[in-house]
Amino acid sequence: MDQRSHVRSFGESVGLTTLVLALASLNPLSAAGTRPSEFRSQGNAREYNLDFPEALSFYRQAMEVQPDDPATSRALAGIYLFEIAFRRGVVTTEEFIGADISVKNIEVGS
Repeated sequence: MDQRSHVRSFGESVGLTTLVLALASLNPLSAAGTRPSEFRSQGNAREYNLDFPEALSFYRQAMEVQPDDPATSRALAGIYLFEIAFRRGVVTTEEFIGADISVKNIEVGS
């Protein structure tokens, strides 16, 4: 192998490594192979059952896997707002469990 072949092989290796790292960052996994969405799903289930400490634990794990994930940030903010609302009596358990808060039912500009 001549000098140019070594340089080309090194360049190809660097390019392949960069590609693999870029693809991995698109769908990050925890050390155990868990995606942020899986942690959020567990957190959502705990939040629905009003187990806020456990829900926070799952949301924080999702944040550790992908700190810049907006869905996890929204989930964390939401759980704090719900917890404050429950403590102040603004929202009752029945209202929370029976609420249909899907996007289609939210009126914009009202």
